[in-house]
Amino acid sequence: ETNFIQKFLYILANPIATIAKKIGLTPNNLTLISFMFALLAFITLIKNNLYSFISLWFVSYILDYADGTLARMTNSVGKTALRHDHISDLLKISLIFLGFGLYYNDHIIWILTFSSAVFYLFYTVLNHQLNFIQKLAANSSIFLNKKKK
Repeated sequence: ETNFIQKFLYILANPIATIAKKIGLTPNNLTLISFMFALLAFITLIKNNLYSFISLWFVSYILDYADGTLARMTNSVGKTALRHDHISDLLKISLIFLGFGLYYNDHIIWILTFSSAVFYLFYTVLNHQLNFIQKLAANSSIFLNKKKK
């Protein structure tokens, strides 16, 4: 809430989500379009076009905010939408790590990008599992409290 950059990104994403809603796109459609821009960004990065990479990655990033905004606008935040968005984010980040490894093509950079990708994916999976366990524990305690009464 206090992050200026995040507020700015949501300000940019809101009109995109509004337009997407008017033309009948779903949040998963925006997620797919965002992934396509990330794929194009990856291709431009490995072809040594850093400025195109930055532009395409920025569009992908804004669309990533727009898909969540559209999901909230259409009240379609659900498990399926979150899975598509989450998997897309994991793939996009992994692509960018790979892209920077290919762009710099140096042993140290390869080690750093590979390590970063592994730590990022490990953190993401661990964080997801911990959230799942916390929700499961909360639901179990609610169930047990209702059963005692």
